[in-house]
Amino acid sequence: MIHIVAYANCAVNVIIGCVVKPVLICKICGYRAREVVFVMLRCLLVMVLAVPLPLVASRFINSFSMAGFIALGAICVVCTALSVLAVGLDRQMRAMVLGFARKNTRFWIPF
Repeated sequence: MIHIVAYANCAVNVIIGCVVKPVLICKICGYRAREVVFVMLRCLLVMVLAVPLPLVASRFINSFSMAGFIALGAICVVCTALSVLAVGLDRQMRAMVLGFARKNTRFWIPF
């Protein structure tokens, strides 16, 4: 019974996040539906690119140990950051993020 409630809650949250919020953004803030769909598709692409490597790594790394948990978390963060840099940001925003990273790190970033 608890599983049914959890799945129903998940379905409601998906509907709110993918249907209701974009409609409200278009009506209240004046965005066009095309812009909202473009951003949602880009987010989906980032997710599709960020998921496979951590999923494969989770098959080989014991996430129940502290070291495995930290390693898997680091892999997830790195994959997500790289996929956001690769497809999630436009050229101007990518340059700004990389400039900030170069300025605020003591080591050389090779990209």
